[in-house]
Amino acid sequence: MRAQQMRFDIGLLASRLTATVDWIAECPQLTRDRIGLFGASTGAAGALITAADRPALVRAIVSRGGRPDLAWDALPRASAPTLLIVGGNDEAVIRLNQRAAAHMKAPHELEIIPGATHLFKEPGALEKVAELTARWFVTHLGAEQAAPPFGDALDQTISLRSRRPSHRAPRFGTLRVSFASLGALAHPEGAALALHF
Repeated sequence: MRAQQMRFDIGLLASRLTATVDWIAECPQLTRDRIGLFGASTGAAGALITAADRPALVRAIVSRGGRPDLAWDALPRASAPTLLIVGGNDEAVIRLNQRAAAHMKAPHELEIIPGATHLFKEPGALEKVAELTARWFVTHLGAEQAAPPFGDALDQTISLRSRRPSHRAPRFGTLRVSFASLGALAHPEGAALALHF
């Protein structure tokens, strides 16, 4: 039950993600000026708040079946180009995303995937999400090559765990970090970085 409640604690989600972005900004081996955030459901609200609070660091956002309405006050402040992806059969979330998009000042697009529900369990739905996401990050994180196939994108993802408390590392469970230098998001000045939260 506690995990269910924490999922809707948008302040907590945003503070953890912001701490992660700050931590990345202090890591010389990581790209600090081309960070993209991918948030699903309530994670999208956390990503938008972090982007509003760290505009110099967060350069692109993708929301999948997200709840940007839960970051209402941050929407006009977020400047990162934002892609809102919603399933065509997820009518309530479509309306929430349309309303949020109208409140945003940053460049944004709303992509509706026909026949998909909230969790995108339908055949081909997640592949379409991966394709749109990769294209968005390639475009807005300054990458030069074409978007990778879905399988390659998954292969380029690793997990980081905070094993012990540290003032330098954020404290949370697992965060998926996609290093673009391993494939299609390669950039001559260093790797783009996408955080899945």
